[in-house]
Amino acid sequence: MLSKLKASFFVLSSFLLLCVVGSVNAHASTMNKSDSYNISNGTSVVKDKFINKFDSAVSMKNNKFVIDYSKITSASGQEVRELKSLVNQSNSKLRKLYSVAPEDSVYKDKNSVTFFPIDNNQFTLEYRSGRNGKTFIHSYWWGYKIGISKKDLHKISMGLDAAALLPYDKFLPIGWAVTIATGLAGIATGNATSGIVFNFSGGMVWGAKRQ
Repeated sequence: MLSKLKASFFVLSSFLLLCVVGSVNAHASTMNKSDSYNISNGTSVVKDKFINKFDSAVSMKNNKFVIDYSKITSASGQEVRELKSLVNQSNSKLRKLYSVAPEDSVYKDKNSVTFFPIDNNQFTLEYRSGRNGKTFIHSYWWGYKIGISKKDLHKISMGLDAAALLPYDKFLPIGWAVTIATGLAGIATGNATSGIVFNFSGGMVWGAKRQ
């Protein structure tokens, strides 16, 4: 009788273990499938892969981002939907930025728009020199590349609200993003020896490095 109970217990334990393992594997499979296209919630690696995959298919035309579907050679329906969603979000933000940013603070190229702060009309000289880094918002179809100069990092350490540096986008949590970015890059704002540049998309900071 005891041996039968042991055998039954072993069979039951094995069955439960297989159920648990199967459930974990199924969840992992689902997560991997989702991460393969979800730039909004994906890791920095996922974001970079997604951007590299579709970057050549998006360009700037008539002050907005446009997708050239003929340049998308291999993509799932989910990836295309994610791409369209990101482009629509970025175009919506661009319209708001254009409406408030002074015309001479805006620079455009074939796939992005850059907004610079104006500081007594000296921003162009400081940007071109790059000796202390540059302060800017570089708006892409996938999100932002943000730069903060060494001088402005020092100002932040002394109590300046980082949002005042780039006032055009009211919905960008620039203060929080700069705090995260400097931590990732190992930069103390008060003792910074260089500026910082980082990416921001989907509420996530990544790719932080010294300018």
